[in-house]
Amino acid sequence: MNLFIVKNSITRLLKICSQLTSYTGRPFTLDGHAVGSIGEVYARECYMVRLHRPCYPNDDAVWNGHSVQIKATQGQSVELRGISDYLLVFRINRDGTCEEIYNGDGKIPWRSLDGRKKTKTGHVSIQFTKLKALNLQSNKRILLKRYKSLIKRGT
Repeated sequence: MNLFIVKNSITRLLKICSQLTSYTGRPFTLDGHAVGSIGEVYARECYMVRLHRPCYPNDDAVWNGHSVQIKATQGQSVELRGISDYLLVFRINRDGTCEEIYNGDGKIPWRSLDGRKKTKTGHVSIQFTKLKALNLQSNKRILLKRYKSLIKRGT
């Protein structure tokens, strides 16, 4: 798969959403499965994870025998659904670029949420500001290795 073709297609899709918003005054944002799949494709192509089938329980991929949960959004928070060995969180920007918000130990964000009430589906929401702070504190040896560089690291 050519990652540049994928990125260009995503950029065109986001531009169409922006145009529809301008024309109608209604928000046309990518969310749910569409933006999640974008994050999973970026993870597969840039981090060489092996994706599970869609809607696989709890984890999205495997990397070197370890479970990986992949979250992506255009917003400022994500909902975690369980503890994985690794967690990758991305923000999909309107220009089609992808920003890495968190890359590391999947247990650390869950420990920071102790006592938080879960939704009916067992999810817990975490803000990007919290994830970025945890990312700075986490052990950098636990990062998933990035093989391609279409994703910029968050600050």
